[in-house]
Amino acid sequence: MAVVSLPAALITTVAIASGPLKLQASLVRPLGAGRFRAIVYNHGSEADPSSDHRRAIGAFFQSHGYVVLFPYRRGASGSEGVHWEKRVAGVPEAQRSAAIVRAIEEENDDVLAAIEWVKKLTYVDPRRVSVAGCSFGGIHSLLAAERSQSV
Repeated sequence: MAVVSLPAALITTVAIASGPLKLQASLVRPLGAGRFRAIVYNHGSEADPSSDHRRAIGAFFQSHGYVVLFPYRRGASGSEGVHWEKRVAGVPEAQRSAAIVRAIEEENDDVLAAIEWVKKLTYVDPRRVSVAGCSFGGIHSLLAAERSQSV
């Protein structure tokens, strides 16, 4: 099975507000008009996630009629704020697990902001928005689904 990939030109860079922070995100939209389903796809724990996954994942979901939003949580890939690893790096070992959980919860506000942002797009059906992600992004997806009333 051949892997389909989007040209870089079909990926739009957008900005999303998450509280006082401005987050960077990449947006892929299907061709044509309509009220499309959407997926907010969350990257892993790295501070600078590879853009390669956006092309293949974006192309797959675009070909199935989805809008795909790839938000970059605070401190990642040009988004404002401090990356979670830097925030917990100086915390004593005995308190690190609790600090990581707090950082994940705070960072998950960025995922919720991305969900609300994509729901406001005129070409997205706000009742058909899902979350997905890989690795740490999968954790964020589950937490966002638990915290949001609309996912």
